[in-house]
Amino acid sequence: MVADTFREEYLNELGRNIEAMAFEQGFEVSAEVGPNGGVAGTVLHEPPRQSRRRKTLFASRERHVIEISDVSAKKFCSRLLGTTLDRVADVVTRATEALTDFFQTARAELGFLLGCVNLHERLRAADHPVCFPRPIPAGGTPSYDFRSLRDPAICLSARSSVEGNTIDGRGRLLTVVTGANSGGKSTFLRSLGIAQVMMQAGMFVVAEAFEADIRTGIFTYFRNQDDSSMTYGRLKEELVRMRDLTGRVDAGSMVLLNEPFASTSEQDATEILSPITQALVDVGVKVLVVTHLYDFAAARAEQQRPTDLFLRAQRRADGSRTFRLEPGAPELTAHAMDIYRKIFGPDSA
Repeated sequence: MVADTFREEYLNELGRNIEAMAFEQGFEVSAEVGPNGGVAGTVLHEPPRQSRRRKTLFASRERHVIEISDVSAKKFCSRLLGTTLDRVADVVTRATEALTDFFQTARAELGFLLGCVNLHERLRAADHPVCFPRPIPAGGTPSYDFRSLRDPAICLSARSSVEGNTIDGRGRLLTVVTGANSGGKSTFLRSLGIAQVMMQAGMFVVAEAFEADIRTGIFTYFRNQDDSSMTYGRLKEELVRMRDLTGRVDAGSMVLLNEPFASTSEQDATEILSPITQALVDVGVKVLVVTHLYDFAAARAEQQRPTDLFLRAQRRADGSRTFRLEPGAPELTAHAMDIYRKIFGPDSA
């Protein structure tokens, strides 16, 4: 592209023009006298390249020498040269900006591609699966389907093996994720959101296989860290953020909700979250929600909507986590006692 855009002939001509614009041999300007003695029809001619030519040129014309004390004549010449050179400066500025923008854009795009190459090499060196996804055109049936999907951030930082998830979500508009505490629910949500972004950026994804429909916007709702400068209470802060989010989405968007409205009671949170979720789904927004709200998840599961998918974090009989998700109905418990016993000892409760 650089070779086609800036051919050698173009660069040579550009170099000659730049050299000429040093005006080492002076200016050659023609103009007419305009109304009220003004300057009109100014033209900057190509500067003579040799002193001999310049002497010959001026020898054939009438010459006028402006005295240092002639203020009016000096002002007239200043206006004449200023008007002429302003036009040249505008052209040079536009050309310079075009060239600068071209190479700045090229630098940014090459930096992005180089980052992709470095990330790919890091992931492959750690033996994580990498594939090019299959994007599905927007506007059709909502879909996602992947095998051994992983969170690239955890893949880069973890010292042990990272588990992947295999989920068939074809035709699903709402996905509700429940299950054991510390079972990998939020990690799954991040991995899917990152994979969607990477796919729509033309990148590879960290999975053995991945396909999903294109979304016009990707929005996330994760809990904010405690902030002493907050002007609202926790629930009001959540409601304000949810209002801002729902005001920006459109029918083709994707929304990732992680533990929404955990700052209030389960009954109140369910009454708030249920109509918001339904409204988003009704207009075609793809929604994935990780929640501990059993009332919300169970009531939704009872409706048995064909576009709903329910996933549950796996838990072994001994209480250990596999960090994998599988299709499953919501459970009343999130097995928090497993974590309690791990911290305080197996006989503590």
